[in-house]
Parts: sequence; structure tokens; C-alpha cells
Amino acid sequence: MDFRTFNNLSDKGKCFHIKNNGTYLATRKESGCWINLYSISGFFAEVWFQLTDNKIVFVSTFQGVIGIEKYLEKIDISDLINA
Repeated sequence: MDFRTFNNLSDKGKCFHIKNNGTYLATRKESGCWINLYSISGFFAEVWFQLTDNKIVFVSTFQGVIGIEKYLEKIDISDLINA
């Protein structure tokens, strides 16, 4: 599924696609939410999970490296370097 088609899905549809096709990369915390980063077919998706209500608030997407900088210190690439 391409970036545009994915973005036309409902949040429920996006979560279903992420669960079945996404690769989990990292988690960060912001504004009372846990934000999980996934890689999907050449783009990235963030799933915002609100802790107080115990629910997904929304799903955001981005392409390229803009947006990834918030996760760089949390992604462990030591296995790639030491291989």
C-alpha cells in the first residue's frame, strides 16, 4: 500500500494495516501519549496512544527523514555496526 492510499484510510483501518504489515521501530513519550513508530512500505507511521484514556488518539505519517530525528537516540543499531 502506498503513502497516499494509507492516508485515506480511517484511523481504525490504518491501525489494522500497521498491525498486519508494519515493522515496529521505537517508542517515545510526548504530551501524555506513548507514540509508537512503525515502518510501512517506504514510509513511517506514528500511533499515538493516550495513557489516561487507554486508547489510540490518532495515527500520523511521514516520508523520508523528517520526523525520524525524535527517535534516533532510541533506535539501537549496534547489531548492524558490529555485524
